[in-house]
Amino acid sequence: MQLFSAVCRMAAPVVLLLVLAGCEGGPASSFSGLRSTSGTSPDEKTEMEYRSEYQAERDPEALGWLLANRIRQGMGVGEVNEILGQDGTREFDDRKLKAGNPAYRADDIAYRWGPDSGGRAVYLLFREDKLLNFDPQQFVDE
Repeated sequence: MQLFSAVCRMAAPVVLLLVLAGCEGGPASSFSGLRSTSGTSPDEKTEMEYRSEYQAERDPEALGWLLANRIRQGMGVGEVNEILGQDGTREFDDRKLKAGNPAYRADDIAYRWGPDSGGRAVYLLFREDKLLNFDPQQFVDE
């Protein structure tokens, strides 16, 4: 019991210092990744809005925003499907897409998303379920 009292007496000044130093929100307040997940972050809301616009209206701007801001090299087909809100269609005749580009191999697999309301479809290629040769800058300000 005396040991417990001694430990409490030694810890009390440290706790008081932390309180006086302004640790108002606790450790989680300074790390965005540890904040409550009950609310929706502005980026998530924006992503959901763009996805809804693309799904409902096939809006080319919404598709471009999702490609430029959410799709990244190395993602799997399922991740891309989830972000775009539709399943890509496997393109079996994808030789023309791969021709003349040394970044692609014969066994890479192409998927198509779209078309959008302007008639444009987006073709992305995957190797072992990882997105290849993708540059989000191609879709900025579409």
